[in-house]
Amino acid sequence: MHSLEIKNKINDLIKRVLNKDTSVWIKDQEIENRIDWIDLNIEQVIQNIENKLKDYKHFDNYILLGMGGSSLSALAYSKILPNNNKLIVIDTVNPDYIYKIEEIIYNKNNLFIVSSKSGTTIETDTLFRYFFKKYFNSNNFIFITDKNTPLDLEIRNNYKDLVVINPNENIGGRYSAFTEFGLVPAYLIDINLKDIPYIINQTKQNINDLVDYELFNILLSKVDKNYFEIVFYYNSENKKYIGYWLEQLIAESTGKNNKGVLPIIYPIKYNYNTNEYTLKEYNLEKIDNIFSYMYLWFIQTVLIASLIEVNPFNQPDVKLSKDITNEILKNKMNYNLKDYYLKLEDFDSIKNKIFDFIKQNINKDITYISIQFYGDYEEVDNLEELREELIKEFRISVILSLGPRYLHSIGQLYKGGPKKGLFIQILNYPQKQVSLQINDLFVYQALGDLITTKKLNLPILGILI
Repeated sequence: MHSLEIKNKINDLIKRVLNKDTSVWIKDQEIENRIDWIDLNIEQVIQNIENKLKDYKHFDNYILLGMGGSSLSALAYSKILPNNNKLIVIDTVNPDYIYKIEEIIYNKNNLFIVSSKSGTTIETDTLFRYFFKKYFNSNNFIFITDKNTPLDLEIRNNYKDLVVINPNENIGGRYSAFTEFGLVPAYLIDINLKDIPYIINQTKQNINDLVDYELFNILLSKVDKNYFEIVFYYNSENKKYIGYWLEQLIAESTGKNNKGVLPIIYPIKYNYNTNEYTLKEYNLEKIDNIFSYMYLWFIQTVLIASLIEVNPFNQPDVKLSKDITNEILKNKMNYNLKDYYLKLEDFDSIKNKIFDFIKQNINKDITYISIQFYGDYEEVDNLEELREELIKEFRISVILSLGPRYLHSIGQLYKGGPKKGLFIQILNYPQKQVSLQINDLFVYQALGDLITTKKLNLPILGILI
């Protein structure tokens, strides 16, 4: 197809997307109820937030409890935009990290933001009940959840004075950056929201000038394949957080039905080896405006999904790991970690075992290695060094996935996308006992995902440290 033809094709698709024409994507009834992000009245969202939360700006810390789309946009905003640095995001049930956070917030005036679209997210629910029991004092919790979810009904029925915010429910989590899920935490930490409606409106008006036609030109030249890669480089540490957001958006939107686009988030010093699956490489340092960039990638992601014929708004394979985790939690006595993990103490032994595993399992069909780390998200320096060594040694992409965050993100592509990966799960057994529920959930979620990966006949090595 000629490049002008491709440009016209993409422009036609963009016009149809902006008009909410669902025939752009494969037929699926669910799509009708997931596309209000396209023409969301952001001004009204901001006004709603200001009306409800203008008296909540005096806290020392704002602690966001949420997973995936309920936390990643707010996390990116807090790391990239000027703010009061009062946001603490807990999108993990790692006891060591939670213990560390509790030391920081001890004897402080804290507001907890419980954020869950479904109102049933197991990590968020477990965190909420732990912190609520320990810290609740009349008005230091607010809730963001869809209308009539179990969480919504529980709080409205039992705690009538607490603020519950119900965003537009016809927007999926990874497309919710401009709903209350993304903007409530941003508002509370004094990020300037007033220009967002204008910025998004301008982005929509100029979308044909902003879209990367070369990306789609390359995609259409390879569209007979079922697997692709897009690389996002960063230099400054704060930019990797927009990378985490992009990772969920692209991987969870496209990685299904044995198809998918793998987003690779790399420090600029890492050497990505271009291959037959590469679509484009992008530099996150060149982002002019984060809000415009997010909306542009909403559009580009749903266009990719249209062209590879997947539904960008569902996540059909996420449930697999959830179900096995729930089964383990109900029958803990039947599961012994030693039956599933190699127990290793020192880093050299870990590294040697990983290199051996890769050498035994790598073949021409393997295009990436995923290191899945269950531990404190802030304690990954050794793993970054290992990652760089693996890239140099095997000359394929190495993803560092942080558990359980990745279960609500790129985990969908790992399970539902093309079987192109080698998986290494490292479970750093927690040193602290925060609560039985939290400790159990952390450990058995890791085990649940390990077992799920094995059941899908994907090569995985489990290491316990």
